Amino acid sequence: MTVLFFSVSPLAFVLFAPYSEALFLLLAIACFWFLRRRDWFLAGLIGGLAALTRQQGILLFLPAIWELWKFHNFELRSTARDWRSWAGLFLIPLGLLLWLIYRAWGLGDMQPTMSSFHNLVYSILISPSATKVVSVQRFMWPWQALTLALRQFAQTPDYRLFIDLALGIGFIVILVIVWKYLRVSYRIYVVSIALVSFAYHTGPIYPYMGLPRHLFLAFPVFIGLGQRVQRSWQRLIAFGIGGLGMALLLMHYVLQGWVP
Repeated sequence: MTVLFFSVSPLAFVLFAPYSEALFLLLAIACFWFLRRRDWFLAGLIGGLAALTRQQGILLFLPAIWELWKFHNFELRSTARDWRSWAGLFLIPLGLLLWLIYRAWGLGDMQPTMSSFHNLVYSILISPSATKVVSVQRFMWPWQALTLALRQFAQTPDYRLFIDLALGIGFIVILVIVWKYLRVSYRIYVVSIALVSFAYHTGPIYPYMGLPRHLFLAFPVFIGLGQRVQRSWQRLIAFGIGGLGMALLLMHYVLQGWVP
């Protein structure tokens, strides 16, 4: 059921669009698979490839630490001494580090800004050329970015912003519903993805451009949804809403009325 819910999610059509989500999700899922199998080297290697695919891949390091700690029965000393496992897991941040080095020296495309913590994170993780797509964008605290988006929608309602907010709030509702069905490592990953996604503000015109697509990376919610929704009528309703939502979003995307 998890695969079916994932496949009929309203945002599932981006897997066939020219975005990097499909490759990232393949690598992220494989990373969790090897974490569950306690193969720390392969988990780290694939997690590092995920970090090379999208910056959010660095967040896989957090659930990886938890799984290693859990493997050692939450004993700090034995966990810290397991240097072989740590060597494998540190391939995850190494993947992002290699990309940053290539950007800085190979492309000359990094201009760190030290004016604030948020600006520093943005200037390191996001290429300056991203402003060619959206001229004004930055990281801020998630609640600040959400407040700005809600305020803008109240002042100047726009159907594109409505779609972004509706899908974002819908994600939060689903996360609350399936929370108890998720492993702790899944919760860590999903929450970190959600916080980063809601913190990414893309200016006064389209403040949350890409929010639903970024939240789609938090795939463990579909694992919880598959366990939570058991009755046939509940599944039919979920599939119906998901399929209709996918059709509507695909139509807006094809007509260039909405950017996921």
